[in-house]
Amino acid sequence: MILEEVREGQLDREALERLHVSIGINHSMVEDPALFLSMGMSAAWLWVPRIVAAVLAVQLLGLWHRLRRSRQHPAAGAAVK
Repeated sequence: MILEEVREGQLDREALERLHVSIGINHSMVEDPALFLSMGMSAAWLWVPRIVAAVLAVQLLGLWHRLRRSRQHPAAGAAVK
């Protein structure tokens, strides 16, 4: 499904990278908690930090892309005198 979207041009490189970061952080949202819940850990400590980490990582990556893009094209936002 992801490959089809990329081939059709629905996902650009940056969006694909953000998707992979999120998937990488959250890849085991079912398996690991199932194991640790059976040992008595709280579900909140198993899911909330992963979701927060994924959101922060994706947002920071997006910020980094925007900063890098603005440094590559510094005249794009400047007014012509």
